[in-house]
Amino acid sequence: MDKFFTQTQCDRCGGSLASGRTMSMFNEECICMNCKDEERKRADYKDAHEADVAEIKKGNYNFKGVGLKNRVFSDEQIKEALTEFKQMQLDGDLHFCPRCGEERMRDVPTHNCLSRQADVYVCEVCGAEEAIYAMKGTPLPLDYWHYTGLMEMSQAPTDHKQVE
Repeated sequence: MDKFFTQTQCDRCGGSLASGRTMSMFNEECICMNCKDEERKRADYKDAHEADVAEIKKGNYNFKGVGLKNRVFSDEQIKEALTEFKQMQLDGDLHFCPRCGEERMRDVPTHNCLSRQADVYVCEVCGAEEAIYAMKGTPLPLDYWHYTGLMEMSQAPTDHKQVE
């Protein structure tokens, strides 16, 4: 039987596949439904989906995907940047959630949820999701956070070295 049907852990986050699995739109990874939900939120998801449909129309049912970009920052670098972000939250300078990017943070930073993954405040929705993912043992990787995407677009502050 094919590995896709027999493996027990998500190729992306390492979480359980007991509640469902699917193939990534970007590559040949077998991923859990939580990772698929996050994958759908990516800015480049539509392009990956359109490329997949185009290949199927050509008769290519074994398209390997457009590829998932390489990881730019380590978890430690992301956590360090998020600690700086938290200070900006406390100074009242930022009002969007670093995890989802939505502007649904409360005006008083400490009235939001403290993330279980990094020393930063997140919105209530993300706080609830983190609690659920923590119970399942499948936290959302930090490189899927909205703020990490902003770091990658700006290539981060100059004091952060990129992962080789």
